[in-house]
Amino acid sequence: MRKKIVVCDDDEAILDVVTDILKDEGYEVHSFNDCSQIAQIVKDFTPDLIILDIWMPKVNVKDTVGALKANASSKNIPVLLISALNEGETISKELKVSGFIRKPFNVEDLISVVKKKIR
Repeated sequence: MRKKIVVCDDDEAILDVVTDILKDEGYEVHSFNDCSQIAQIVKDFTPDLIILDIWMPKVNVKDTVGALKANASSKNIPVLLISALNEGETISKELKVSGFIRKPFNVEDLISVVKKKIR
């Protein structure tokens, strides 16, 4: 059974690239440019990994991660944050997520991080 990944990024180009890369690696990928309904998305797709852009309109990443951790069905799903923000890694550590990917990212690095987190 293929592992499922939910990717949320408001940048359509990044969303398409990440989706294509992960699909090429054999993952089932569900991509969204708006994660304001993340609880429903997780319920519908029960992903093995969630990749969230830190900076998205209408969505506060701290609230989003908090909601994921507070929900029994999603609290154990690894979350990777992705961003070009200089403080992205610091935010990731503060939120105690599973990892951080800096934009622009190296394809091999993205694949490596995903594989480590999705075992």
